[in-house]
Amino acid sequence: MLKNKRGAEFWPATKFLFWMLFGVILAFTAIAFVIYITSSGENIAKIRANLESYFLAERFLKSENCFVYYDPEIKRAYPGIIDYEKFTDAQLNNCINAITQDEISFRITLASSAQIEGLPLTIKTRNWNENRPVESREQPRRVLIFHSNNYYNGDMTIEIQNLR
Repeated sequence: MLKNKRGAEFWPATKFLFWMLFGVILAFTAIAFVIYITSSGENIAKIRANLESYFLAERFLKSENCFVYYDPEIKRAYPGIIDYEKFTDAQLNNCINAITQDEISFRITLASSAQIEGLPLTIKTRNWNENRPVESREQPRRVLIFHSNNYYNGDMTIEIQNLR
């Protein structure tokens, strides 16, 4: 038995062992919690290679200046819905804004299982070189195609050259 200087308080050894055991269990619980949080966060945070090309490709699906359907009556753009009338070489070059020969070039193919006249349709930027191999091909993205006031399911494949 331990006593303090005055001898007024009594500190039983069982109380000391309880707090020691409690501290060890608390430490292991904290370590397990930290390991669980860090391991679950690995799947959430995905760092992509070639971020510049990734964001340019995302622009095709989200910007009303590219191919996204824009409803002028309610002044709203619909990301993920491709306007078939906007899907042209000229619109692609306007969307990218002044690409030079040294910058990234794109070839985009729009396809659908529905019988839409003119599909599959492939467009490319003015600096696309048919003699060079494709350096990167994105997974086909599921999109909706707006054509003749109807919506169709489709796929959009983006191929890239001149990656740095």
